[in-house]
Amino acid sequence: MTAAAASQTALDGAAAWAQAVRSSSIDAPTASRVERFVAGAEARVITRHSDGQPPLEIIAIAAPQAAQPLAEAAGQSIDRLSTWLGPLPGNRVTIVDVPAQAHLAGAAYPGIAITSSRLLTTRREFAAERALTVAIARQYALASATAPQPDSWFAEGLAAYLATRAVHESFEGRYYLTLRYFGGYVPHSIRAIVMSPNPLDPRPRVARLAEVVEPADAPWRLAHGADLDRANRLTMALHTLERFVGWPAFQATLRAFVVRTAGRTPALQDLTAVLSEQRGADMTWFFDQAMRVDARIDYAVVNLASVPAASAGWETTVDVRRLGEATFDGTRLPRATSTARSLPVMVRFADGSEITEWIDGRDREWRFEYSSASRAVLASVDPGAILLIDADRTNNTRTLNPPLHTVGLRLAFNWLAWLQDAMLTCTAVI
Repeated sequence: MTAAAASQTALDGAAAWAQAVRSSSIDAPTASRVERFVAGAEARVITRHSDGQPPLEIIAIAAPQAAQPLAEAAGQSIDRLSTWLGPLPGNRVTIVDVPAQAHLAGAAYPGIAITSSRLLTTRREFAAERALTVAIARQYALASATAPQPDSWFAEGLAAYLATRAVHESFEGRYYLTLRYFGGYVPHSIRAIVMSPNPLDPRPRVARLAEVVEPADAPWRLAHGADLDRANRLTMALHTLERFVGWPAFQATLRAFVVRTAGRTPALQDLTAVLSEQRGADMTWFFDQAMRVDARIDYAVVNLASVPAASAGWETTVDVRRLGEATFDGTRLPRATSTARSLPVMVRFADGSEITEWIDGRDREWRFEYSSASRAVLASVDPGAILLIDADRTNNTRTLNPPLHTVGLRLAFNWLAWLQDAMLTCTAVI
């Protein structure tokens, strides 16, 4: 997709906002709050053309110095999302830049994306762009969903997943934590080590991004209370599914799902049906267990022992147990007639060698015994962190004489550097 400026003439911001409200399902209180900020503002229209698709209008209502950068950031997000999922729903999206104190950054309604840019910022802060990416990503789930629908929790969970995935893809390697001082006006950005990409794992790190999940009681969310908890569980289930089937396969599933549910409220059954067709196997087992509210998924290495053998070498015993009642089946076929390779169990030895076994997640306990020339140092169930819906990942791995964790050292030194800057700042002020 290529961008072209169809018109660079200034439009009246209030009139552009009124037009956006008329064509959207935005709630009246939020529309009134935004209306106060756009009074007297200007709107800029940018038309984007794509082969075989109708033109898409981006209407940016913002300060003159912010309108063009925000429109470009929106265009980049739209390009990425349309590559994944197809054209953005509708032929117009209105971007509104409101002050940060309005607490509306990331708000999304059909055809409307709201963000907040600050006058004083740093080169490493992308808060406005991240919130805008979140709001645009939510358009795919919100286009045909409305809050009163019984499956609105599904649309909310899907929206959170798409928003998180889009932020990771757009800002990978540019994760910075921005702290603000003196009433929130003076920013200071430091690299967020926990969110930085792992050179040994190219997959995006999954975390609860503030611009995606906060505020939890926002009026633009489609689910609240118990339904919101269910939506959050679905979000993590979708991240797990992406890792289980692989991003290219899951992206193809999502694109087919968006096409199939165009013009109607999406439901979990629709996604399950498309996924089963794409995989060539019944995938209802995954959501049947992942979405259980009466049980949790929890696999653990409960014992790792490696002792000298009577003759020579080492004798190693590894015990794995399913602690939760929910299961990661790997198949729809009954356990009595089939065995599934659901989860891997990896054992690492001191000489660097590794052994990987596969377990059927429907069983309760497993024991593995090895005779080796070197001592075992680590045992892990699901070492690739596929099962993100595991209730307690801290018990997935056991080590003997664990080494000092380098990430802990990096975090400690990062905190010490921040403390030094904070102390120097306080000294200068006092």
